[in-house]
Amino acid sequence: MPDRGQHTYSEIVTQADAWQGSLAAVREQSAALGEWLNRPWGETVFTGCGSTYYLSLTAATIWRRWTHLAARGVPGSEAWLFPDTALPATAAPLLVAVSRSGETTETLRAVDVYEARHGRDWLTIGCYDGRPLGERAPLAVIGRATEEESVAQTRSFTAMLVMAQAVALIAAGGDLASLDALPAAARRVIGQYEELQRRRWART
Repeated sequence: MPDRGQHTYSEIVTQADAWQGSLAAVREQSAALGEWLNRPWGETVFTGCGSTYYLSLTAATIWRRWTHLAARGVPGSEAWLFPDTALPATAAPLLVAVSRSGETTETLRAVDVYEARHGRDWLTIGCYDGRPLGERAPLAVIGRATEEESVAQTRSFTAMLVMAQAVALIAAGGDLASLDALPAAARRVIGQYEELQRRRWART
């Protein structure tokens, strides 16, 4: 196998470990999350930049499907620069800031605007402890084994999506055990196709 892409390759094939660690991180906070998410929120807003904006769109769809409550995904830059259109007019929206690094500038500025308008009730989903978003957030869901060397997001993206699903499931009053099969499923599928990819790389 060529040396190029080794970081990305490792991050792809270890996604199941990241999912398992991230589900454990959510489960440890499930009581606090359940109490917090039980408040009478208005619309839920997921926000991120680049890849995590697209993750936010998916997370908002899952949230609507499972909780039957309003949710949207918006780019961090729009929540920052155009809050009147990007953020809901409801009295108590819930902001979920999604960031791999925990220090994305536009997302941090979006949080500033949200706090100025609605107070400090928001949560973040991320991959690194000790970063600005996690340090500032009243409630932070930080994955385990989710850090990456690569620029492109792979295991960090899918782990944050799994965490977003778990948070939505708690908000819907569901059982986190229903997600426990995901890491094993990932190991099975990745293992099934890893050898095929190795042979492909050997021909390049």
